This record gives sequence, C-alpha cells and structure tokens, in this order.
Amino acid sequence: MRIFLAGLSLLVLATAASAAPHWLLFHDPDGMFSVNFPRAPAVSHESTPNTSDNTTVDMLEYTIDDGDTAMIVIVSDLTRYPDADPSKVIEGAVGGAKGSAVQTLSDHDIRLGGHSGREVVLLDKDSNNIEDDIFFVNGKLYQVMYVLPVNPAAGKVDDVRRFEASFRFTH
Repeated sequence: MRIFLAGLSLLVLATAASAAPHWLLFHDPDGMFSVNFPRAPAVSHESTPNTSDNTTVDMLEYTIDDGDTAMIVIVSDLTRYPDADPSKVIEGAVGGAKGSAVQTLSDHDIRLGGHSGREVVLLDKDSNNIEDDIFFVNGKLYQVMYVLPVNPAAGKVDDVRRFEASFRFTH
C-alpha cells in the first residue's frame, strides 16, 4: 500500500509539473528589452498621429490577449525627435492612459535598470484594472501593461505579476 501511495504521489507531482505553463523569455528584435510571456506574443505594427508636427509615430505592440486578461509591451519610436524631453514624453503617455480611464487608482515614479519612469494603475469603464509602467529610453517610449478583470480567473494575477516583474532593459 505504501508503494502504491508513493507512486500515486509521484504521479500527481509529475502531472502538476507538466501542467504548469512553459514561459518564453522574449527578446525584442532591437535587443533593447526582454520579458517573460506565457507563449509567443502576437506582434502588431501601428502608428499614431503626432499632432505637434502632423507626422505619425511608429509603434510595435507585443500582446498576449486572453479575452479578459492581457499582457502588453508597446514600443513607440520617437527617435526622430532627438531633443524630446523625457519627462514630457512620459507625462504625455501618462495623460493618454489616464484619459482612457474612469479612475486613477495610483500614480507614482518608478525606476528599472537605472531608468526613471512612472507607474499608473487605472480602472477602465468595464471595471478592469490596468497597470501601465512607462519609460522613455534612447528615444523610445516603452509601456509595459497588463489588464485584469475585477474577479480574475485563478492564476491570472500571478501570471501578470510574473510578466511585469520579468521586464528588463538589456542594452
């Protein structure tokens, strides 16, 4: 009986280990950052208008979208503006994020790898919590975001925290 129970315990542990998600260490093509995703992210190329000079800003978006939960890294290329004031760029991104929310839950300065940034936590119109960590590094605006519903599914909070904590600048 002891052998059976020991074997059953090993089987349960092996099954649990194999059921654990295999996370991917993702490196952006420019070698500027790395981050852990639960699988390969969808990649989209977008642009947004820059009203100050009637141009557009190119953006790359790396996304894991699970319907009610999302993990996103957005990289906006502002290198054509070499004199851009980092604090104004970050403040503009914070203002944009707050403009799409119904409530700001927190807003404070952060540092990562020697880079200053801001972290805003927002509540959107659907009562989702959105955390957006915003940095301006070497002419690019980086936004590391996650979205969680009010009552997330089991394990989702741990997943987004793991994603957020893994983001590193690698340059």
